[in-house]
Amino acid sequence: MDNYRQYSVSSKKSKLREVIFFLVITFISLVFPALFYSLESSSFIILALITILRNLGLSFLVFWFLKVRGEPFSKIGWTRYKLKKYFILGIALFPLFYFSVGVVLKGFTQLGLSHLEEVPTSLMPHGAWQIFWGCLLVLVVAFAEEIIFRGYLLVRIEEITESTSMGVLLSTLLFSLGHVYEGSAGMVTVAYIGFVFCRLFLWQKSLTTVIVLHFFTNFVPVAVTPILESISLI
Repeated sequence: MDNYRQYSVSSKKSKLREVIFFLVITFISLVFPALFYSLESSSFIILALITILRNLGLSFLVFWFLKVRGEPFSKIGWTRYKLKKYFILGIALFPLFYFSVGVVLKGFTQLGLSHLEEVPTSLMPHGAWQIFWGCLLVLVVAFAEEIIFRGYLLVRIEEITESTSMGVLLSTLLFSLGHVYEGSAGMVTVAYIGFVFCRLFLWQKSLTTVIVLHFFTNFVPVAVTPILESISLI
């Protein structure tokens, strides 16, 4: 029993060091490009490429952690279990979910919280070529951020703290902090999104539904809106 307890404590410390290392790498990957590019001066394609490479790199790091520890990828929800069912569920839930996101954002904005009202040009695609990169961007981000925040951080923090609530709270907080540029109302809305995704992931033990919801939530403003705007200008 004592040996098991010692191994458990040692395992938690090891996983804590792993999470800290991962968060440091994540922070560096966010800050370093910002030293050379700003939202106002950079082009959409450059920022999209940086974001895609960063998310792919962090996702591969997560899978490397699992491989080194001999843990199955299914532990973070990377599984084909009920793939078709959960994929269809994600599509079916999207209209109601997207509406609820709008309600939350509007509600907190009316309460006086700040929100990114004028989106920088570098964050919105213009023209067919940039819209293509936008579609690629939202696809990669949907997969990567769910692998990172729901699959990896939620699970690891839950293991370290032995608390599902703490896993949900901290992974959602970290997810929200990554959207600080959207203002306080935007961050609260992102926290709402993260919380819903956490509950879905814990219920299904699969990333499929949350990836679908994440993809379409970003796809509408990044791809659909610019296309509709370009059509209205013709």
